[in-house]
Amino acid sequence: MISPTPLKEATEERLYGGKAAQLAIALQAGLPAPDGLALSAEFVEAVYRRDPLALNLIEDYFEQINWPVAVRSSGIGEDGADSSFAGQHDTLLNVIDADQAIAAICQVRESAHSDAALKYRERMGLPTDVEIGVVIQRLVNPDCSGVLFTRNPITGADERVLEAAWGFGEIVVSGLVTPDHYRFESDGTLVEATAGYKDILLTMRPDGGLDEHPVEPDKIERLCVSDEQLKALNDLAKRCEKLYGGEQDIEWAFAGDELYLLQRRAVTAIGTASTEKPTKTISPERPAAPNSAHPPRRFFIGLLLAAGLAPLNSTMIAVALPAIGIHFGAAPADLTQWLVTSYLMLCLVMQSPGGKIGDLWGRSLALQLGLLFFFLGSVAGAFAFSMPILIGARLLMALGGALLLPAAMAAMRNVVAADQRGRIFGMLGAILGLSAAIGPPLGGWLTQQFGWSSVFWINAPVIIAAALLTRGLTLKTEATQLKPKLDLLGIGLLASTLLSAVSVVHLDGTTQLAAAIASLAFLWLFVRLELRTEQPVLDPRMFKRLQFSAGLGVGSVQNFCMYGMLFQVPYMLQNLHGLGPTVAGQMLLAMTAGMVICSPIGGRFADRFGARLSVLLGSSLGLVAMATLSMGQPWDQPTALVPWLIMLGAGLGFSTGPSQAAALSAVDPRHSGMASGALSMFRYVASVSAITLLGVLLALAEQNPIALYQSGFWIYGAGFLITGLLAFGLPKHGVTGH
Repeated sequence: MISPTPLKEATEERLYGGKAAQLAIALQAGLPAPDGLALSAEFVEAVYRRDPLALNLIEDYFEQINWPVAVRSSGIGEDGADSSFAGQHDTLLNVIDADQAIAAICQVRESAHSDAALKYRERMGLPTDVEIGVVIQRLVNPDCSGVLFTRNPITGADERVLEAAWGFGEIVVSGLVTPDHYRFESDGTLVEATAGYKDILLTMRPDGGLDEHPVEPDKIERLCVSDEQLKALNDLAKRCEKLYGGEQDIEWAFAGDELYLLQRRAVTAIGTASTEKPTKTISPERPAAPNSAHPPRRFFIGLLLAAGLAPLNSTMIAVALPAIGIHFGAAPADLTQWLVTSYLMLCLVMQSPGGKIGDLWGRSLALQLGLLFFFLGSVAGAFAFSMPILIGARLLMALGGALLLPAAMAAMRNVVAADQRGRIFGMLGAILGLSAAIGPPLGGWLTQQFGWSSVFWINAPVIIAAALLTRGLTLKTEATQLKPKLDLLGIGLLASTLLSAVSVVHLDGTTQLAAAIASLAFLWLFVRLELRTEQPVLDPRMFKRLQFSAGLGVGSVQNFCMYGMLFQVPYMLQNLHGLGPTVAGQMLLAMTAGMVICSPIGGRFADRFGARLSVLLGSSLGLVAMATLSMGQPWDQPTALVPWLIMLGAGLGFSTGPSQAAALSAVDPRHSGMASGALSMFRYVASVSAITLLGVLLALAEQNPIALYQSGFWIYGAGFLITGLLAFGLPKHGVTGH
């Protein structure tokens, strides 16, 4: 076992790893790298095995120092001209004692053996028998920091690219703020300096690790690197190029006027020369370090609560309609049209615009506006003294819902590490399914106990909780050099396309044909406009990406099947067994239970075994359930339906989250709101189509309801067969294919 070695002496890469060797060379050449220790791969294994001698040596080191350290990976052969392990192995900052250091060393060692790191090695043709060293480096407490590339990694242009933010640079590489963006020539001539939106920074906790803190308002959009500091960074870049040769990827920090070189590696994945300006944060897929800026759990809980408001309120009001009709003297048909259908249609039409608003002006603003609209609509509905006010309240809630779901989905896509997106979106799928399913029983109980206005009041505590849980967290969009401009004409054409398409099924004769032709004409005009618009509300080019289209297709088709079952099963139970809506709702909870239980499991499964396999498994479960029900075998006893409804829910659970995560992972982070809006919009289209189809089947099979139910089950079974085929367009590894 080789004892810890002063970092300056750790030049043997085969023992200490590439990072340690590169830093040793920098220290010997007089570059301003913080000093520290290098641990050989053999020593790291000894610490991991809890070898007493190794642990004692670590304890001895921390007895001699009184400053915090950074614990970084240093793999044998980890970084080169063709591969980079940035983001693959963990880095832990502000480690303050021996116990934390030992735990950090073990965590770094485990990250090197993670599925993501091993798959990366396989993809790059590197050995999978991992040897990992560790660098324990004196921690710099920076005023500002970031990354510097000596050649533009996006365009390949011969220029320096710098990105910077206040505090620790981990907030830059994790994408939690929009950093300042600089481009300058190798002689130091500044080409571009664009201020980002840096509203949070990381600071050291007294007990170790880092915490988020808000940035002073006057510094949020102020450039954080001075002209003198830019000159010092350019000088450092020249020294690194001379010492190491080739293009450099440099992590740096300023503490006061002192510049520090934290890490360097060869630049990988140089783009081809182009005149296009880079408009996004470099390396958007690099996950946050474990104890850096990764958002706390409350963040995700708040987003899940916000996302569940729209589906909950789409179904909860249904059972309150009779009481509302008595109170206002309104006919049932009018209530359904104005309080249910109008809500769903506005949600449908505004999903894509709602997502685009988040892309243009920030997810935080979209989320806050959505919660505000929903709250105001809920309060107005609870106090409504006339039908017009109640209708306006529902429409305001629909606008809020159209902002909330795309913002929540886009935020999850952008802040969650790629190898964890499946499980997060699995949880989202469970919440959306559960919210829609519990709406009717919850609404019925509230109406019976407290009156119809309680179905509006119940939203208030949920909204307040969501606002508090997401308070102070940044959901900013990526940097853009374009002035945000909402595509109002595109929104109008999209709304016209959707509304005329939906109206087709409610018309007949020549008016039906006219509506169909109008829908196609609006769609043609919409596509032509969006292909020419600089900031389209829905870019048709997204659908050229197989992974996005396949994920969207899976989610939409399976939503069609789910809503078809939600409406068909109650008809079936009433006609065949005389059971009322209460019992039917309880029966459908079996499907919801299967979905809620299996959605998180399916997400984790996809993270480990790939979205393709997870969706194939889910589609197979759904197909088996539908095939069995189509044969009529479990129909004799209502309870015999339960196992197949559970299986159907499990199939939906294994498919929904992974397909959504895979679709959004295929899209540039800057456009994740637009992509999320498209996913939500098509899911609404699918649900409306399922309800419409059921109405058509009911009209055609009045004399033979058995044929109706069998036809429905066969159609839903065909849907699961289609999603099984679409699964082959999804990644084999994880939800990103990486």
